[in-house]
Amino acid sequence: MNELEAVAQLVNVIQQRRTELGWTQQELADKVGLHWESIARIENGGSVPRLDTVLKLAFAGYEDKFVLNPQIELWKKNFNEG
Repeated sequence: MNELEAVAQLVNVIQQRRTELGWTQQELADKVGLHWESIARIENGGSVPRLDTVLKLAFAGYEDKFVLNPQIELWKKNFNEG
């Protein structure tokens, strides 16, 4: 898996998990301190998120709903294999 494929997979997981949690782009943006348009650009592939943004997205919702976890281990494994 190359870097572009890894980013595309990560973006897909972010969008899928946000949808599973029933959050709008605005709600996710509010939780991580971004503008909803930033979330839209990331999800539409118009922007590659920086590492700090990925980490914010990964741990949005702290309480009991991690956005990327449970898929993050699979993503890390696939990224390291490529």
